[in-house]
This record gives sequence, C-alpha cells and structure tokens, in this order.
Amino acid sequence: MDLHLSGKTALVTGASKGIGLAITKALVDAGAQVVAGSRTRGDRLPALEEAGQVSFVPVDLSKPGAAEELVPNPGIADYCATKAAVANFAKALSNELAPKNIRVNAASPGPVLTGLWTDRGGVADGFAEAAGQAADGVRAMIENRTPTGRFSTPEQVADLVVFLASDRAGNTTPSDYRIDGGFVTTL
Repeated sequence: MDLHLSGKTALVTGASKGIGLAITKALVDAGAQVVAGSRTRGDRLPALEEAGQVSFVPVDLSKPGAAEELVPNPGIADYCATKAAVANFAKALSNELAPKNIRVNAASPGPVLTGLWTDRGGVADGFAEAAGQAADGVRAMIENRTPTGRFSTPEQVADLVVFLASDRAGNTTPSDYRIDGGFVTTL
C-alpha cells in the first residue's frame, strides 16, 4: 500500500535502537527521509544512512537546550517534559501547525518487546529486584495482565507511526494512540 510518504521528512528520536529504530526503518521503507536523533549512532543506523534516506543527529534530549540541536525552531515544546503531557502537547502543537499542513499525533506504547525489557539491567530486572523475583517472572506477569497476552513489538509501533504519518491518515490530528495490547485499563 502506497502511504504517500515519498518526499516527506520525519523526525524520529531514540532512532538508534528499539522502537525508534523500527520506526526509522519503517518510514524509510515507506519512502520518507528521516532525521534520526539519538545519543549514539548504534550499530544498525549507519546502514540506513549509507542508503541515503537517513540523516543522523547526535543529541541527548535529557540535556537542557538539546531539542534546539535537533530541530531549527521547537515551537511550544517547553512544557512537554513528561509523557503525561504528550496528549496536551499534541493538541497545542497541532493547532499551531495544522494551518501549515503539518499534523501532530502521538503514539503511546505500553510494554514493548525491546532490550529495555529483555536486556540485563533493563526495566524487567529493575522491577524484579524491587519485588524480589526473577526478570522472567516480571515479563510473564506483564504478559498475563495484558488482554492480548503479549508485549507489543517495535514493528507494530512503527506500523502505527507510519500509518499516522501517511496521507491515509491525512485528517487525523491531534490524537494520542495507545498501543499496549489493552495493558492500561483506564481512559
């Protein structure tokens, strides 16, 4: 399916691994140019750069002023410091940019099967240590509490983002899409 992303540019943060890398690859596959922001280039981003559709920008967004390194004008991003503010930020940014034919949507993934959950020292290890159990047990508990019985994959999150970036979702703005297999049970 042609998502009409050729000639469009997307900005992806955390682009060197996990969900960010999956989104970067999916956007490139859909024909978009990607500005890939990340603290490190990682081992898989260079191949995408060499193909000519990705421009890497080294940036640590946890540092004050780093957003300006990644983007010429961040607009009203000053109050978007936490994930809880994403929906309000998307609404405000959409109202500002919609007249310029720029849509703003947010993807809010729940537990995603990346190194963050599977690598030693990751989230599962941290929860396991606090609870006095094994990391595998923590991951199993998350899966059991998720109605679909599984973690989302980085590719599923990437597919959602690519669809939202496409003309097929051309009048979708501003929305916050949760992709968590039903893990979060509140509105």
